[in-house]
Amino acid sequence: MPPPNALKRPDRLVLGPAAGQGRPDRLQCQGLKAVNKIGVSSERNYSGGHVTFVTVFTTYDSDSAEAGKVSSDVVTVGKHSYSKVGRSMAILNTFISFIEVSMPRSNVIILADPNSKFSVNHGSAAILPIEGNYSRGNLMLQRIRSYIAFLELRLEELETVEDVNHFIFTDSDIAVVTDLGHIFERYPH
Repeated sequence: MPPPNALKRPDRLVLGPAAGQGRPDRLQCQGLKAVNKIGVSSERNYSGGHVTFVTVFTTYDSDSAEAGKVSSDVVTVGKHSYSKVGRSMAILNTFISFIEVSMPRSNVIILADPNSKFSVNHGSAAILPIEGNYSRGNLMLQRIRSYIAFLELRLEELETVEDVNHFIFTDSDIAVVTDLGHIFERYPH
C-alpha cells in the first residue's frame, strides 16, 4: 500500500482480515460462499406484502481533460478491468443481483438524475428519474430530497392502490443475503 499521505488512491485489492472479522454478529464470506448459503425457498421467506428496495444512484464522467490519455482510473479485479463508471455499474448490478437471489419477489427502484446516461438490465429493477442536483458535493442532500420526492409520489398512489408495499431505503453498495421481509411480518406497523 502507498503511504497514507499519497495523493493517488490504491488501484489494487489488498487481501487480509475483513472489517469485523471474527465478530459473531457479522457474516464473513470468501468468494461466493455467502450466495451459496442463501435459501431462496426458506420457510422464513415473507409473503405478507411486497418489499421494494429504493436507492439513489448516479455516475460521474471522468475528467474530459484526460480523454486523450491512457486512463489511470482503470482497476483490474480478476479477469475484468473497470473504469470509474464501470466499477459503479458493476456494484449496482451486484446489488440488484443479490436482491433477486435472496428476495425474488421484491423490486429495486433506482432514483436518478433524469440526465443520467445509464441503464439496468434486470427485470426487477427500474430507474425513476427525480429532478435535482446530483453533483458530488450535493449528493447526500440530494439523496434525502430524492427519497422525499419518491415518498410523495407513493403517497399519491396510495389513495388508489390497496396493495401493501414496504420500502427499504438503502445505499447500493450492500449485499442482501437473506430475505428481510420477516421484519415487516414481525413489525407490521
